Amino acid sequence: MKKRLLRFTEIFLIAILALASSLEARTVNVAIPCYCFQYVPFFVAKDRKYYQAEDLDVQLIVMGGGIGLKALIGGNVEFAATGEPAVLSAHLSGARLQILFTSYYKPLLWLYSDPKIKSITELKGKRIGVSGIGAATDTLTRDILKKRGIDGGREVAMLALGSPDARFIALKTGNVDAAVLPEGLKFVADEAGLHEMVSFLNEDVFLLSGSVGARDSLIKSDRSLVDKFLRGTVKGLLYTQSNRSAVMPYVVRTLKVKENHAEKIFDLSLPGFTRGGSIDENLQKEAYRQAVDRLAVKEPPPLDRVFNYSITRSILADLESKGWKP
Repeated sequence: MKKRLLRFTEIFLIAILALASSLEARTVNVAIPCYCFQYVPFFVAKDRKYYQAEDLDVQLIVMGGGIGLKALIGGNVEFAATGEPAVLSAHLSGARLQILFTSYYKPLLWLYSDPKIKSITELKGKRIGVSGIGAATDTLTRDILKKRGIDGGREVAMLALGSPDARFIALKTGNVDAAVLPEGLKFVADEAGLHEMVSFLNEDVFLLSGSVGARDSLIKSDRSLVDKFLRGTVKGLLYTQSNRSAVMPYVVRTLKVKENHAEKIFDLSLPGFTRGGSIDENLQKEAYRQAVDRLAVKEPPPLDRVFNYSITRSILADLESKGWKP
């Protein structure tokens, strides 16, 4: 009798351990390029356990300088939050990737100048600090200068200075005459008495960011994982858009800014969020055209080879039909 009881107990414990093992959350590695406002929804989704509810243990790993995209192509991460120019470049190199979700569609950038320089025409013969030649800060600035009749790179010197802090310091110390700064330094620049020359938010340019990229092979072989990750991410975006006060701590921590700056950044940046993680076809075409022009691509891949928002839209429709509230 005792032997039977011991045997039953042993089988019961093995069954319990097997069940516990099957319920363990799956680790998912996600590359993000920076601690920027566009990526707040991802941190919200993780902190509010939206990913955990999908049995996922999501690790958000900061990989700048295109490293995240290389990690995605090489299979070292399951997803990478990037933008359409990077994915387009990868396609031209033979990679097969798709953008499944986008949190933000406008560039969160500002062109600041020495306070003595009041107009863009006065930048002729001057120096502008950007993150890198060919980077978004550089190409978008050249687009904006071109619309004002100025040839960036010929009539204006474009200097690659790296990080936002380096660009800000170079402008403050007079090593450049103007610099492109992100949202985290916008109000710091205001307080320092620098002159806001251009808000990229108000320009007719697009830069898709906070975009979830995935390999075609993963989408085909593990659709369940893709659905789960996107569902958690969509929830994070919806929560970010509709809970201003609750999101402030995330903005402060992610951008490492003062609380009063976080509130201003949120209010200024809120309109640039997408609806539920996707953009309509007309905006896709225009954003894609601008990316193709900036990269001087002669034979770009078809639009639907780069964008695939069908899964995200299906998830949003399902959440709305069920009355889910963030």
